Amino acid sequence: MKEIERIEHLATLINHLADTSINEKEKITALTEEINLIAGRWHTMGRSDSSLYISAIKLDGDGTLLKKVIKAYVSSRINYVQEIRVGKQVDFDFHNYINDRYFILSALIEHCGEFASLAIAEIKSMLISDDPEIEWVACNALKGMGVKAIEALPEIFSLMQKRGINKHPYTMGEILVQLSNIFPEIITALKLHLFSDNTNLLHATLFTCSLMDEKSASLYEPLIDIAKSRTENTKSLAILALGSTGKKDEDLCELLLENATAAEWYIRGNAINSMGKLQVSPEKAVPIIIKALDDTEGHDWNVQERAIAALVNYGSLVGNYAVDAIAKLKAIRKALKDEQQEGWICQITDVNDALKKIRSALS
Repeated sequence: MKEIERIEHLATLINHLADTSINEKEKITALTEEINLIAGRWHTMGRSDSSLYISAIKLDGDGTLLKKVIKAYVSSRINYVQEIRVGKQVDFDFHNYINDRYFILSALIEHCGEFASLAIAEIKSMLISDDPEIEWVACNALKGMGVKAIEALPEIFSLMQKRGINKHPYTMGEILVQLSNIFPEIITALKLHLFSDNTNLLHATLFTCSLMDEKSASLYEPLIDIAKSRTENTKSLAILALGSTGKKDEDLCELLLENATAAEWYIRGNAINSMGKLQVSPEKAVPIIIKALDDTEGHDWNVQERAIAALVNYGSLVGNYAVDAIAKLKAIRKALKDEQQEGWICQITDVNDALKKIRSALS
């Protein structure tokens, strides 16, 4: 079968897969097996290997098939949640990502790139669905959409106001960062939201600022005011965001050094993270960071991880503290190898990066 014929046949199969009137498990299984035979199982391959799927959904050129896929995915998700709420016995394996039908539908929406703009109205509706998973899929679609994602800006800010940093903070933030490269007025909107009385919107805005480069320098004044005057959670996020501003005046240096030994682990970790990004006052900061290598308090991430990342940034600037830093990093590396807890390989990579850069201080 020629490639164009495979793509056309695949488009037909996806069209059938998105037919919400087909509910028999046997028919769905037969469809997904044939799709997998033609294009491979999406969840076992890299994104670059999914070109046949994307070519198939783009074949009609006007987004008709994509809109049908979105409708089928949303319908499937809503039905699943409703059945759980009324106490029905749900075949979870039939719903979750292991099930090819459900995974193919959601993955097509997430990964069709700029083509998703043809279904912008449907994706905007997904953003206000009040279902975290549907929102997540829509955010990923917007992230790949490029400039057209600006049309969903009101819905993005509405979602930030609803979810704060509890759901999708990275994806929403990355969408806004991408848009700010094209539309400078995004920075103006973020600055306005830094004065919001809505805690969720404020927190999500602060997190977005932390993902930016030095374009966020114009937000320095409100960020440092927030870091000095707000509650612990808000202060912590402002401290994290300040690390992206590129500023390192005396006022900020003192703020970061003070908070690097705060009572709350997340404030300590974010202060150390920002110190590393800005490379503030090595003679004062490095001893604090080396001491923090013993600090494993936290969840999802801990202070030690932020200290390792900060030492990667300081590198040879550790100066006379290089011997102490190397000794502690070697001990951490040995413990990671011995315990092999989740994520240990990535952590060892960071440790090795820090060791490599610090050793240059001894040469």
